Amino acid sequence: MHATGDRASTGSPIQIDFSAESTCPIFQCPITPPVAVTPWDIPPICIDDDSDPIEAYIGYTGGEQGYTAITGKIGLDVAWYLNGLLIPEVYIKRGSKVVFFVNGGNNETIESQNHPLYITSSKEGALYAHPRSSETVYGPPTTGEFCMWEETAGNGDQFDPWSDYKATLESSCGNGITSSVIQWQTDENTPDMAYYQCAAHHNLGWKIYIVDDLSECPGSAGYLTLPFSLLTLIAVLLTVLYGF
Repeated sequence: MHATGDRASTGSPIQIDFSAESTCPIFQCPITPPVAVTPWDIPPICIDDDSDPIEAYIGYTGGEQGYTAITGKIGLDVAWYLNGLLIPEVYIKRGSKVVFFVNGGNNETIESQNHPLYITSSKEGALYAHPRSSETVYGPPTTGEFCMWEETAGNGDQFDPWSDYKATLESSCGNGITSSVIQWQTDENTPDMAYYQCAAHHNLGWKIYIVDDLSECPGSAGYLTLPFSLLTLIAVLLTVLYGF
């Protein structure tokens, strides 16, 4: 008699047939394809010698269609606003002087209110945190009082297009408006591209184009969009070939 729980041995080894085809379904982890995000269309700023100074405040990045979608980079939750526009591209006619009135904050004890603006060859900025021997500074860092574009009706993910989000923003300057100034004179030796960035943090700004003709600035009086240019070319060809 065997005690309860004892297992009788058959004396034969256990064999497993590895050649048998499995009938178990293949497990697949469900993958949700990424949703393509269309960045907001932010108007550029076109600068020549007759242009007014550019006003630089801090503001929020605008959700999925804002900073990251525009630049392809991950930044902080704030970014530069120039003349009330979220990181616009700036086009400067070569030989012109551009003036920035900067209000990024100079509070060294509160990091979120300390954003020195500067003009640089670096795509990322953060001159103070990560100085680079290869970086060229065209306009030195400056701060001014802290001014910010505040959200009054929710974050950027709730609005499309950009103009709808912009209409909900209100500027706020805690201690009044005392701006610091950057003046940058471009010339024939100025490279074709530079960046406005924050010297204390990575990825708050965007691109500056230095162009020989301001008609290259989208939205300027002499700028031709691609569809119009193509239509013009077609019209010229038809005239030459067929006398239309």
